Amino acid sequence: MKKYKMTYVFAAAIAAAMVLQGCAGGNSSSSAEPESISIESASETESAAETEEITSEETVTETEGVTETGSETEFPEDAGIDTEGLLAALGSCEGIGQTSGYELKVTTAAARLIVWSSINDLSADPEAAQETVKGWYEGLSERYQNALLDCLSAIIEKGNLIIEDIDAVTGDLNDAGVFEEINDAVAREFTASSWQGLAEILSEVGDIAN
Repeated sequence: MKKYKMTYVFAAAIAAAMVLQGCAGGNSSSSAEPESISIESASETESAAETEEITSEETVTETEGVTETGSETEFPEDAGIDTEGLLAALGSCEGIGQTSGYELKVTTAAARLIVWSSINDLSADPEAAQETVKGWYEGLSERYQNALLDCLSAIIEKGNLIIEDIDAVTGDLNDAGVFEEINDAVAREFTASSWQGLAEILSEVGDIAN
């Protein structure tokens, strides 16, 4: 009986020792985990910092690129006329060339410029208009500059005809889809004088850009 009792006691002691060893191992494993998390967190923080630095450098580079290129037209400050609207109207003169639909494109360009003239009294700030036209022309490629000079006189002549005798070009204006708009524009008070001033600036565009 004593033999069996000692066997039970010995077995219980072994079991207790194994339990204690397991607890110690569990605690050791638990204490190691925070260190691993700490290392991973530090790595993630460094990665985030590097990403932020790269993004910041790219942003600065892009901003500097826009500033250095100066590709955007700089409008005169506190202008007495709508310089952005003028630039949009001038855009209709780009790339016309001696292509199919030439007459229609010339008519459209002249109409757009006259509509702008009907809502902007050029006498309020002729210098701003001149600077805007100059900046626009200088921003064109050489090919577009040459194409503009080839058709500019035709645009001015068409504009003069619209001002002087709109009935003579009603068909062209209808084909361009701008008759109603231009008919109202021509009737406004300072349209003719404003257009005359703009046409003069445009006729000298090759010279003012030099």
